[in-house]
This record gives sequence, structure tokens and C-alpha cells, in this order.
Amino acid sequence: MATRGRPRKSTEQHKLDGTYQECRHGNNADVLISTVLSVPKKIEVPEEIKNLKNKTIEVLFKKHVEMLISLKSIYEVDIPELIHLYLILNDIYKLREAMEGLDIYKHFFTYEKMQKLFLKQVSSFNALGSKFYLTPQVRAQMRLNDLQELNETLKLEEKLKAAEKNPVQKLINKKKN
Repeated sequence: MATRGRPRKSTEQHKLDGTYQECRHGNNADVLISTVLSVPKKIEVPEEIKNLKNKTIEVLFKKHVEMLISLKSIYEVDIPELIHLYLILNDIYKLREAMEGLDIYKHFFTYEKMQKLFLKQVSSFNALGSKFYLTPQVRAQMRLNDLQELNETLKLEEKLKAAEKNPVQKLINKKKN
């Protein structure tokens, strides 16, 4: 049984090592994806969330966005879906409040319909939330290897930033390119 070879170096690693060649590495997937998809540095709370006038949801949104940005697992194209996730959460809160204020004995059928709607909203929240690391099942699936790869990527980015500031390294990179 054959074993796999060593893992392929990323384009950033080639640039850092000084072995980057435009003809070889210019069309790598990581370069193309980074030009199309960008990780935002900061995401403000959108108007849809502010208009809900629910401070709890605003705070949760801010914390969640900060986590996703630090993990570099959110792109600009994901933001509308993330907003929809928190709109569903608002609906869940409203349904729960309405159900708590309802007398079960007098309004049994209404309560039953609201409970079904509540469970449906929770199910859709879990399905959408699994994309953004919100459900316990998804968080449990995040393996130590994934976190180690992320840590290595972050370290590599720090090295690249430090190398870009170094004037000698800039000259070496220009010379090799």
C-alpha cells in the first residue's frame, strides 16, 4: 500500500521561503480563492439586527462575528446567511415569549401550533447554525488537527507580515520574482 507524499506547501509558505515563482504558483487555488473571497477585518451589526431592538441578539451577533473572523471562517458572501440566522433566533425568542404568556388549557390548539412552529424554527436555526459553528455537534467535530492547521496558518501570516516590513526581505523577494 502506497503512502502519500509530503503535504503541499501553500503559496504563502513559498513566498516566505523565497521559493515562490509566478509561473508555477500564480494559479494555485489558494491564490485564486483569496482574490475572490475575502475575510472581512470587521463586520458591523447590520440594520436588520439593529431594527429588532433586542440587545441580547446584537451582543450575540457581535461575539459570534468576532469568533468567526478570528477563525478566518467567514467570508463576505456568508454575511446575509448569518443575518438570516439571527433573524430566526429573534423569531424563536418571540415565539417562546408568546407561548409563556398563553394559557395552555384555554388555548390548547393555538399553543400546539405555536409549539410546532417553535420546533420548526429551532430546527432551521440548528441547520443554518451548523455552518457557523453554533451547534454543539459541529463544535465537537472541530478536531484538534483543524485547530492546529489554523494556528499554523495564523503563524505563517504573522511571519509574512514581519517579512514584508523587513527591507532586506523585500529586496530578496523582488530579486527572486
